[in-house]
Amino acid sequence: MRYLLSILLSIFSAQVLAQAVPYAPAAKGIHFEHGSWAEIMQKAKAEQKGIFIDCYTSWCGPCKWMAANVFTDDTVGLWHNNNYINFKQDMEKGEGPGLSQQFGIYAYPTMIYFDENAHILNKQVGGLPVPEFNKKSQEALNLPALDMMLLSYQKGQKDARFLVNLLLKLPANHPMKEKVLRSYFGGLKEEQFAEEIPFMVMNLFETNVLSPNFAYLTKNKALFEGKYGKEKVANLITRVANASLKLSEQQGDKKLKKQAEALLNPEINK
Repeated sequence: MRYLLSILLSIFSAQVLAQAVPYAPAAKGIHFEHGSWAEIMQKAKAEQKGIFIDCYTSWCGPCKWMAANVFTDDTVGLWHNNNYINFKQDMEKGEGPGLSQQFGIYAYPTMIYFDENAHILNKQVGGLPVPEFNKKSQEALNLPALDMMLLSYQKGQKDARFLVNLLLKLPANHPMKEKVLRSYFGGLKEEQFAEEIPFMVMNLFETNVLSPNFAYLTKNKALFEGKYGKEKVANLITRVANASLKLSEQQGDKKLKKQAEALLNPEINK
């Protein structure tokens, strides 16, 4: 019966979402750990993070669609990498059949969220596009409302994981966005700017080429390119430079404008 449900769900979701593409590990977005389920639980407890597991099969169309189009998204990746140890398991291979029975898996894909002690918090069956998936993922952590998070921030809550979650919750044009962003990078050492989560935060939220973290990126461009690829670094620099040009016009900041133009037109400034 569960295989029939899985097949029906796969056919329906594949028609709704997109044509299936080959299942492959994400090149960006969610960072999935390798190892046994016991090792994943141990890592989650050590890092005081929850666990996210993608339960899939090789024949499942929606599983392939999620892997290619949702798990690769930077907002999805930032949320999951910041809060969870992420794991994927083919439920027909290795530990899969045993975990399938243990977790009560009846259809694919099934995404399960656990706390750091491997107690199930939430279970999502079937594929979802990025906005809905992000909403479900954030609900699993049961964060307080935005106004309560802002109150905690104003009272001095400044740990990195909290600040990333707050940045993800704040609307794009919220007046506190810039202040929270500066608090986040202000709490890191320079050498941490090149780590995965800070880079994703920069990629999603940075708008000022004069910020210390962005200056570090341009000064150490080869380091970032070696970790994330030339194209992604180039796209980030272009986006932030364009955002800075717009910001410089609003603020009448000539220094900001000059630096942004230098990044957009390097040949002129040689």
